[in-house]
Amino acid sequence: FLARGSAVPALRNKGILVTGVLGEHAIVPQDFAVADIADPSSLPASCDLLIMATKTYEVAPALKALAASLKPAALLLLQNGWGAAQEARDIVPSSTPVYSASIMIGLERGAPGEVRINAFGEAVRAGSLFGDRADSLKSVLDLPWQGFIPFVWEQNIEPLILTKLLYNICLNPLGALRHCTYGELMQNEETLGAMEQ
Repeated sequence: FLARGSAVPALRNKGILVTGVLGEHAIVPQDFAVADIADPSSLPASCDLLIMATKTYEVAPALKALAASLKPAALLLLQNGWGAAQEARDIVPSSTPVYSASIMIGLERGAPGEVRINAFGEAVRAGSLFGDRADSLKSVLDLPWQGFIPFVWEQNIEPLILTKLLYNICLNPLGALRHCTYGELMQNEETLGAMEQ
């Protein structure tokens, strides 16, 4: 894992705890390594697949910070919205496949290393907006099936990403304005009507 700030010692000392609708899963610190993104000397020189789980606006700065130290064979972006894939494509070498994903899972981050899964719609669907072949990703997509969040290859990923964008456009502003969760939005006739419109 590449982490920063207080997440680095928390992951190294406590590991990761996932709870919620997909069960409870504890990953002990001895089962993974943590590199501090602020310390380039701690980063691996390469990896088969770099999975970016930052916010969309942090993709480009993070990739630029990693460019001198880490050379991934492929890149998988796990962001909502639109535009991160093109930013990544402009930063990483043209030979590096760039994949994007559509995620219909409700996650709530607690303390560093603690995540609660509040909703699970379907498997994470991953594909390329640039026509990159599935070869670099397909073998890796089998690994999450051994865990608890399945991933599948999606040949035509663009409509799914845009559908998720529309989904977020309905939910996120209403949640922010009304100071309520997705679940609360779905139980309120007024907000349901606004989303339908």
